[in-house]
Amino acid sequence: MNIYEICGWLGAILVLIAYYMVTTGKARGDSHMFQLINISGALMLVAYTFNCQAYASMIVNIIWVVIGMTSFAKYIKLHYLRLALKARAKALITTSSIIVIVGLIQL
Repeated sequence: MNIYEICGWLGAILVLIAYYMVTTGKARGDSHMFQLINISGALMLVAYTFNCQAYASMIVNIIWVVIGMTSFAKYIKLHYLRLALKARAKALITTSSIIVIVGLIQL
């Protein structure tokens, strides 16, 4: 068994694990874990199908990777947006608290 066959088997297993996770409710389709497992599996299948010269299957897996990466990029963008909003909210609360405390001290 060569490295490409190992990639093919691992890729198939990872894609099936991702599919199982979503269909059983263990992961959401937009979760980062699902997308990472799915992308990894599809990339391994791209390597395998390229080696086998199964170009139609390779193109399908490349498209699968692009779709997964697009979804993962949206997840990352939303995750960092949430973090930025939380940081701004904390800063606003802290600033407001300081203003209230200074106002009370001056009374």
